[in-house]
Amino acid sequence: MKERFIIKEDKMNDFLTGRYTMDEEFDALVAKGKKSEKEVEGMKQLANEIQYAIVTRKLRPGKYNLVEVGHQADR
Repeated sequence: MKERFIIKEDKMNDFLTGRYTMDEEFDALVAKGKKSEKEVEGMKQLANEIQYAIVTRKLRPGKYNLVEVGHQADR
């Protein structure tokens, strides 16, 4: 099964630049009894890994997916 999580549209740009993490939203799922601590820890790890890859590789939204910026000459 593929792991996924949903980001609200108004939070997307801040997530992509590293100014926003999903931790508070995931913690709220535990508080509401919708997810277990174990499930949320996995979700946090996934979101953090994705965000790290986006920020460190300087990926930006393209027409269909994230594209690497600034390294076209290296390819």
